[in-house]
Formats: sequence, C-alpha cells, structure tokens
Amino acid sequence: MPHYEDPVAAYHYWCNAMRNTEEPNSIINQLGSLYWDIGVYRAQIRSWGHGKTEEATIPPLFFDYFLKTFGLSLTTSLRKLLEKGSIRRPEKSVISLHSLVNEIQTKRTSYTRSILFQAQNITYSYEEVKAAHDKYSEEQLKAGNRSFFVPKELLESRTESLHQQWDKVTGTEPTNRTESDHLSEASIELIEKQIKSFWVEIEYLANKFFLHASTSESRAIYTKRNKATLPSINKLITIALGCGTIYGQLCRILAIGAIQPLPFAQFDKWERYEPNDFTTKEELEEDWQTWEHEVMSAINAELPQTNKNALFDT
Repeated sequence: MPHYEDPVAAYHYWCNAMRNTEEPNSIINQLGSLYWDIGVYRAQIRSWGHGKTEEATIPPLFFDYFLKTFGLSLTTSLRKLLEKGSIRRPEKSVISLHSLVNEIQTKRTSYTRSILFQAQNITYSYEEVKAAHDKYSEEQLKAGNRSFFVPKELLESRTESLHQQWDKVTGTEPTNRTESDHLSEASIELIEKQIKSFWVEIEYLANKFFLHASTSESRAIYTKRNKATLPSINKLITIALGCGTIYGQLCRILAIGAIQPLPFAQFDKWERYEPNDFTTKEELEEDWQTWEHEVMSAINAELPQTNKNALFDT
C-alpha cells in the first residue's frame, strides 16, 4: 500500500481501500466476490440433494471436479485477501487485510482522536459545535424562517457519536478523553495474530496442494510438524467468515459503517431453476438469506482473544 506521512491522507486511503466499490480489489469487493461464490456453492450443492440424500443428483465425475475447482477458487481468493504487502516496494503494493492492519499498526500513535475528527470533518468540541448551531438558528429566525433544516455538520449528536465510538475502540473513559487518544498496540496485535493464523493455513494449502507439485514426503513432513490434514470446503468457509470479522473490526477502528459485503442481486437469482425433489426456489432463497445472516453475524462479532487453527482443529 502507498505510504502516507500525513495521517489524515493515510486515513482516507485506508477507508478507500476498505470500501471503495469502484476499486476492484477493495476489501469490500474482495469479500463480496468471496461471499457471493460461497452462496452460489451452497445453493448448487443443495439443488443436487446434498444433505438430503446419500447420492447427489449429479455424476461423481462432475461433482468431484466441482469441489476441486471451487476449493482452488476459494483458496486463491482467501490468499489474495490475506497476503502480505511491501511498503518499501510500491510495485509489490497490494490491498489486503494484512497490508491495511500493518499500515495502521505503523501509524497507530499518529492516528489519534483529533486526527479522526479532522479526517471525518466533524467538530471536535461540544462548545464549538453548539455555538455554531445556535448562531445558525438565530440567523434563520432573523431571516423570518420559522422552520428550517440544520446542516448535519452543526449537529452535536455527530460529535458525541464519534467521541463514543473512539472511546470504545481505544478503551477510554469519557471523563479521560484527550486529543491524543490512540489505539493500543495490543488491540492491533490481536488482529495481526488472527490474520497470521489464517495466512499460515491458507499458504500451507496453496503450496502443498494447489500451486506446487509437492512430494508425498514434503506433505508428510509438514503434516506431522503442524498436525495438519487436507481441509474441507466447510473449514475454508470458516476462514472466509473469520476474514469478515476482521473486516468488521477494521470498520470499527476507522469509525465507518460495516457495509454488508454480500452483493444484493438486481435480478432473479433463481430464474430458470426447475424445482426438483430436493429443493424449491423458496428453499434456495431461504438458504441464501440464512447465508446473508451468517455473514453479518461474523462481521458484527468480536475477535476471539485466543486463536485456534480454523483449518485443522475439529
């Protein structure tokens, strides 16, 4: 990611990397593509009778190919989302959860309460915003306006809301607020550890099974040292949801809303689907809505205080 000396410019870049829908590789777009593909995967295997019959309504040859290609796609998407960037080498700059968190950790002490207010163009002082509000109201009344809308930048609630958000993120009591309040090192390290845990697992899978023709001895040595086994699709989905939790935590750190990454379909998702003995259109839509709920639950969740190996622990 680009390196910005100005903390306000850095903040705007972080927000842009997180939520700019015009940037194909923004975090919101990477997660959106990832979660959409998982939703389609779930709908597809359900339409084949997965979970309702011992024999899926598709030839084993096709089903095996579908699982292999989806596993590769999922692994690749997760690897992009988690990969390390290089601050010193702009040509290797990437947008990823790791690069974002690394940047925030680097600028942690300069990303303060006052910088956040500057970056969001919200008045820091209650007294100042109240005085501006009162002045605006007096001017409107003198102009003969009995009813009028107050510009949002003059609302005290915006100042209070942002202060409260930063209190929660930094663990600050309202009575102890200062302009220099900033994130604790431990709060960022917790996110870094979770990302590292996921990255190690995805790199293992990518290197040993997809990207390199590793020998059986190579896989055996790694498996023995790390107590690893070939993971299942469901466990990869667990990591995908874990990435959503990290995304949600970063949204709270940046004091921006956590937008639902799973895109809203502007078309009939189940058009031309012919209901069979296993699934109707209504059931597919119900399952899709369940998936939407799982995604938002992950985003709103707090990070675990200790990390478990999501791929290899059962």
